[in-house]
Order: sequence, then structure tokens, then C-alpha cells
Amino acid sequence: MHPALLIDEVLQLIFDFCADLPKTEPKWTYAQLARCCRAWKDPALDRLWDRLNGVGPLLALVAKQVDEVTSDRSMARIYADRVKRVTHQDGLRNAPAAELLPTVFPRLESLALSFQGCMVPHEWAVSPFLQHVSVNVGFSRDTQEVLDRSNAAARLLHEVNLYAPGLRSLQVRGRMTDLLNAAVASFTQLRSVTIHGNSTLAPETFAAIATLPHLQSLEVHASHVQAEVFTDSLAPGVSCFPVLKELSIRTGGDLVSAILPRLPTGILTKLHLDMDQCVRGPSYMKPVFALLAQKASTSLRDLHIEDRTDLDELDVPSRPEQTPHWYTLDILSPLARMKHLRRFVLRDPDMSDADLETLPKWWPALAHLDLGACDPEVHIPEWKSRLTPVAYSVVAKSFPGLESLSLPALPPTGSGADGQQTMLRSLALGEVPNAPVDAVAMVDTILTMFPDIECLDCPTVEITERFETVVRDRGQARID
Repeated sequence: MHPALLIDEVLQLIFDFCADLPKTEPKWTYAQLARCCRAWKDPALDRLWDRLNGVGPLLALVAKQVDEVTSDRSMARIYADRVKRVTHQDGLRNAPAAELLPTVFPRLESLALSFQGCMVPHEWAVSPFLQHVSVNVGFSRDTQEVLDRSNAAARLLHEVNLYAPGLRSLQVRGRMTDLLNAAVASFTQLRSVTIHGNSTLAPETFAAIATLPHLQSLEVHASHVQAEVFTDSLAPGVSCFPVLKELSIRTGGDLVSAILPRLPTGILTKLHLDMDQCVRGPSYMKPVFALLAQKASTSLRDLHIEDRTDLDELDVPSRPEQTPHWYTLDILSPLARMKHLRRFVLRDPDMSDADLETLPKWWPALAHLDLGACDPEVHIPEWKSRLTPVAYSVVAKSFPGLESLSLPALPPTGSGADGQQTMLRSLALGEVPNAPVDAVAMVDTILTMFPDIECLDCPTVEITERFETVVRDRGQARID
């Protein structure tokens, strides 16, 4: 054996690379490495047992007898000490855990409970080193079974709150009973929270989350939470989310309008607004954007706006001047203050080629622009303007620092190309209807306008194959 393989830093680095092997190969590889020599045994076993997707392998060891090597410690204890991440999918009601008390996994850092796994005995789930907990109550035709899972998860979370003062991340999905709401609201040290409780997240729990002093990242479904109830659940004069940097929320404009004034200024860096359907159109969002600009004009870097309104269901009055507008440049205009914005996502805005020229004036640091992709099968209302192939020339001329792009229009083929931009690395296209005819001209035009593209994402095979062929040939020509 080469002496370098006995240097711990080198050995650890090599073993870390093995984790990137596909599918089940890392487990098999670590098992083989552990058998090679004594110097490799412990680091290989540490990685082999680091994560358990189910505790079957450990249960198989519980009944083994103590031998000369293990002295007074069971084989199960030796391997359980190495586990840092575990997923429970069943309740383990008959698990012989008594010999492993008070905790089965004393160094456990990450815990995932799903379905019946929410019923797991506490000694299989708690550890003073826990940092991440994920609970998925799941679905069942038996309503009582779902309630039992939720309540069992709540009792376990109360134990976690006592055993793991360093818990940083909590995820909850599925039905939330009163007990589970209370358990979530009892945490004060969390840095990251994800709540997908549908209509079972209590407004009081959401208000408690809003006042967490260390919370930096929040993802929440709060469509059912009324702005007035949320506001009433807060103590008078209390601000919300004092250090929050990343927020992803599904709700309506009223709740967002209630949250934004309570945010500190200059903290929020990433925002995903998943807006519920509004048949009057998104005009009500303009004052929301104005509030956002007041609070995050100097800090926001990433803005993703998703609207679930079906365009065909918008209320179109008889008088043309009252026709509802989609996301026009005027509605978006308060966002012009976001001078540090680097990523903007808004699928299919009501925007023309000339409107597109305005965006780099608003956001000079913009590096990623996603306005959706072209879908020939989607019906476009007559009142809604669309970007055309000319938009790609606008990008090439007006967005010198753009690195990734998606537009709801197809690139030109040949004579429509104008301008060149060398920073773009990634381009996403929608379905190309006449690909067998247009593939060669379209790909050649794309690479003429954006010669340094490395990734072309397109569902049309002829386009991607043509792109890969041209890029490969160009690379080979440079080598030659």
C-alpha cells in the first residue's frame, strides 16, 4: 500500500469522492473498503452507516452476541454510534430498543419521519446533536390514523425541543392537529422552517413563526390565513421576521401586504411569491410591489413571482377600457428600485419587445431572467401582448451581463438575428413546432447571437441534438 493512503487527510478526501458514485454503489464500495485493512475500517464504516433509509440493518444486529472484540458493547451499539441521518417510515412498535436506551442514535443530526414513521418510539428519534427534523404526516383513508400520526409527531417534537437545543431546521408536511401546531409554535431557536400544512396551519402558529428571533429561511403555504387574523395574533407593536433572508409563501395579496410593513428594512434577499388565483387580474399587486421596494430595494437579489390565475377565467367586462391586465410593465414599475436584483422569474408577463428594453435599466445587475417558455398549444387571449423573436436581439443588445435566459418566444431563424452577447451560458426554449425544418437555422442563429452558451434546455430533440453537434464540432476545431 502506498504510504499516502495512510495519511488521514488524503484518505478522508478519497472516501468522500466515493459518495458521488451513482445509486447504491457508495454503500457497496464502503463495505468493501472496510474489509481492506484496519486503517481503512473506521472511516469506511463511518460513511457506510452515516445514513439509514430505514433501520432494518440495525435491527438485524440487535440480537447478536457480545464477542471478544466488542467487549461489553453490542454490535448494534457500535454501528448505531456512527449513524448521523436516519429516515423512519414505520412505527417500530415492537423494536427491541430497551438495550439501547436512552437514545438509539446518540450522534444523530438529521431525522426524517414519514407516514407511520411519525409513530416511532422517541428513543429512536432523539439526540442532543439533532439539527434537522422533517415530518411528513402523509395521507390515509382512515382520518383517525392521520390524526394519530400528527399527534404522535407533536409529542416527539416536544421531546426534540428538550433534547436538542441546537435544532436549526424543521419541516412539516400534512395534517396539523392542535398538538402539532402547539409543538411547532414552541420552538424558538430555529433558523429554517418549511410548513406545508394546507389549511391546518393555525394563524397563531404562523404568527409565532413570524416572531422567531433567528429565522433566516421560511417556506410556507398560508392561503387560508386571513390577514386580519394574522395581525390580531401578533402582540401590539411586534415586528415580523427580524432576520429573515429567504421567504417563499403561497397566499394572496392581503396577507403579503400585512407582512411586508412589519419586515425590517434591507434584510430580505430572496422572495418567492406564489399568488392565489384572482379573477380580477394582478393589478392589486402594484401596491404590494411598492411595499416590497420600500423594504428590500437595497437587499433583494432573487425575485420569483408565480400566479395561479387561469387567464381564461379572468373577468372580462363588456367595456374594453375595463379589460383586466396581466403583469404589465406598469404593474411591475415599483420594482424599478431593485437595483441589485440578479434573478427575476415571472412566467408569461404581458410585455412587448420594447418593454423588454426597460428591464436592464431597472436592474443593471440582472444575471438570470426567466419569463417563461413558448408553448404553441397554449391559447393566448387577444388582449394579451406577446414577445416576438425580436426579443432575442433586444437581449443581445441590452443585457450585457445576462447569464441565463428563458423567453415565451422562439429565436429567429436567419435574417431576424441582430446583436451579439458573450456572457449568456444557459438558454431555455419551449417546444419548437417545425423543428425538422428550422433546427439548423435556429441553432446557428442562437450560437451567432450567444456564442458562449454551454447549456440549451429544449424539449424538442432535433434542437438539442443539433446544438450538441455544433458545440462538439466547434470544440474539436479549437483543439485541432
